[in-house]
Amino acid sequence: MLDSVPSYDPAASHSERQLLFNKEFAAAYWRIYACALAIVADKSDVEDVMQEVAVVLWKKFDQFEAGTSFASWACRVAYIAAKEHVRKKSKTAGVELTDEALSKLYQAHTGVLELLELRRSYLDECLSEMPSKDRAFVLKAVNRHGSVSKLARQYQQPAHQLYAKLNRLRKRLADCIGQKLKGDE
Repeated sequence: MLDSVPSYDPAASHSERQLLFNKEFAAAYWRIYACALAIVADKSDVEDVMQEVAVVLWKKFDQFEAGTSFASWACRVAYIAAKEHVRKKSKTAGVELTDEALSKLYQAHTGVLELLELRRSYLDECLSEMPSKDRAFVLKAVNRHGSVSKLARQYQQPAHQLYAKLNRLRKRLADCIGQKLKGDE
């Protein structure tokens, strides 16, 4: 589930580069936002930081290494921008966070992101190991934003039976993910 850009070509036309950048930035936006939010903590300030990050990322897009994670690269840029924003804001407030404190905040946040990414990866594996009928049911329930009542009409079954089935399948997925995480220890 790496969000790498294998097709990035520094010699591509401006419009091709812009299209590729927009695609990658849109795909990674919420992860970048979360990286900035971990440091800034104020949502209105994060919007300012995100605008600055978008400009910096576009200006430095030629420096992005093809085949690496755009989101990880962008999060490093967001971390620097957020840190600078906090530094400026804290000086006016008379309170200053040390680089060490900001770094620890960011490290904790990236650790959480890595764990979530690992869990997502294991979820994909566990879903692929499920019988296709069960997998299709879970995906339909999730893609319909949990509208089991619509699925009940489609399957012509009582909603409470489908809720019970969905809960069993979710528990099976959670157990599968837990086993895979234990195997990594």
